[in-house]
Amino acid sequence: ASGISLAGSEVAERNKVLYWELGAVSDDITNRGYQYVVRTNSPASYYSKAHIDFIYDVVAEKLGKSPEELKIAIVHEDGSYGTTIAGNAVMLAEEKGMQVVSVQPYKATSNDLSSVILNLKNVQPDVLIAVSYLNDAVLLARQSKELGLEVPVFIGSGGGHTMIDFYNQAGEMAEGVLNVDFPQYAINREITSGLDEYIQKYEEKYGHFPTSGHSMTNYMGMLVALEVMNQADELTPEAIKEAAMKYTLEPGQSVNGWGVQFDPATGQNVLANPYVHQWIDGEMKVVWPKEAAVEEARIGE
Repeated sequence: ASGISLAGSEVAERNKVLYWELGAVSDDITNRGYQYVVRTNSPASYYSKAHIDFIYDVVAEKLGKSPEELKIAIVHEDGSYGTTIAGNAVMLAEEKGMQVVSVQPYKATSNDLSSVILNLKNVQPDVLIAVSYLNDAVLLARQSKELGLEVPVFIGSGGGHTMIDFYNQAGEMAEGVLNVDFPQYAINREITSGLDEYIQKYEEKYGHFPTSGHSMTNYMGMLVALEVMNQADELTPEAIKEAAMKYTLEPGQSVNGWGVQFDPATGQNVLANPYVHQWIDGEMKVVWPKEAAVEEARIGE
């Protein structure tokens, strides 16, 4: 979605049409100084911060090591999505004095990740951060098992690791995988508003439970867009943008738990923080931060 959004928002900017982004994560969407872009969802750099904060605050203690002792490796698809998250994760880890021992990019369309996996085996990381779409996420899991790569803590970055299809295709290899992403459905209901109603509407329309939290996050963003348009003095790009900059929503009052406060300089919602989830008994459950969690992360068990 980021590639589409980067191209589409450029055309919208040239024509002075407001571009409202609900799901694409590339930081460049809101970092180009555009005046006609508004984004309700979290960008990739927020994912990186969640990765590193969680590793620093939770993982190190559970593994019985100091954060500085941990060996972190990153494997990522080489598009805008993967390179942004990987680059920011390296920077943030270094700021906290943590060591990144390997960064392995690959093409998302690759049908063989054996060289990447063998390089990871050589550095023996304590934590592996992966940024993958669905097919490469499944391939990474299968070839890691075939080649004997064992990592104490594996953390995905949304994308393929969120999808129920990943769990269905990877099977037992998916169990215990952590994942930083948009809020998912096994979440503390005290910080969401209207989530169960949304699930009911989704099931009535599509005939099955939502396959990931992406649809919920887009639903949340569209509700905000409609509320902003209702509050605008007139339905022009300038008036809607002005109304958006005045619009606020406290965390815990939206369907996915996010708040809303747009940065006037970028149009980015600064209250859209991704959460850490874990595949537990076939369900992706929020495990961090505590106010959103339904279970404690299972690490080193």
